[in-house]
Amino acid sequence: MKTTKSIFTSLIVLAIFTLLISCSGGGGGDSGGGGGGSSSSPEVEWLITSAEAYHTLALKTDGTLWAWGYNGDDQLGDGTTTDRHSPVQIGFDADWENISAGGWHTVALKTDGTLWAWGYNWYGELGDGTTTDRHSPGQIGFDTDWVDIYAGGMHTLALKTDGTLWAWG
Repeated sequence: MKTTKSIFTSLIVLAIFTLLISCSGGGGGDSGGGGGGSSSSPEVEWLITSAEAYHTLALKTDGTLWAWGYNGDDQLGDGTTTDRHSPVQIGFDADWENISAGGWHTVALKTDGTLWAWGYNWYGELGDGTTTDRHSPGQIGFDTDWVDIYAGGMHTLALKTDGTLWAWG
């Protein structure tokens, strides 16, 4: 049985995070200030966020991957099972395009169309043909035609460029 943590923790963090982004002018267009001059709002560096019950993920505009929250099942991908209370960079790659936080696992896409997964894998939710947990991002197969992903509680959905939908876990 999984350790029970507050299901709202990551959602609250995401809500605060989203509020901070919107207050910093991350909504695009004119960020206020009237006139036609330049804006003094800081440039937003976060591109995409994803949160599930226990962990939160974010991509920066430079393509780097960040994670924080509960990490008892390696779902953050930093090679540890240490909970993180603030964002930590996952690896050094700067070619991440999309991310999805599942219950206790994470799936991600890179700009080259490859699929990556890590974390808890008891039900095969990582899609690597095993039930072995992964401590850090690992490429799933060799296909380069993945375009969208969704990590559920203990399953994963992924869409290919030809419109086929794949599910496992």
